[in-house]
Amino acid sequence: NRDTTVTRVSSSRGFRNYGLTASAVGPMLSYRRPVCLGATTMPYRIRWEGHGVYRRFFGVITLAEFREANKEMRTDVRYEGIRYIISDYLEAQPAPDITERDLKAYAELERLYFYSSPDTVHAIVATDPKAVTLARYYESLGVSPYCVADFTTVADARGWIASNPRLHWLRPPQSTTAAAGA
Repeated sequence: NRDTTVTRVSSSRGFRNYGLTASAVGPMLSYRRPVCLGATTMPYRIRWEGHGVYRRFFGVITLAEFREANKEMRTDVRYEGIRYIISDYLEAQPAPDITERDLKAYAELERLYFYSSPDTVHAIVATDPKAVTLARYYESLGVSPYCVADFTTVADARGWIASNPRLHWLRPPQSTTAAAGA
């Protein structure tokens, strides 16, 4: 018999009215299955929080699903002016069709959207070895318009965001961006 008590958490953390349960590491979504919309199952969930967005992925994520999640986030009117993105891959793993080349193309595409939210930081949460490798590769490119870091827990990611890492981050120079696109 599981305890199904729902706890309300302060709205300043962006979790109010989401049916969350308390845990040793902080609030967590109590619903853990992918969202089913009609005949299709979405392998991710996007939750808009006060000044940012929390994206949670489930199962094996294909390149098409990864692109769809990013498109959905970028085309939402709330995207302008966000300060953080948390991409939670703790319950997901990348499909074999996601490669380093795809991540490089994605980073270059993100530069086009940079001026919609220039102060954004991006925390990637993952423990799957391939997901961690891809996250670190993405960080190493140096062309992403965002300050990016990877973590093993959402709590660590939120702590990093709260520390305002943007103050210590230098945007890649234009010459680096131009060389990366060549």
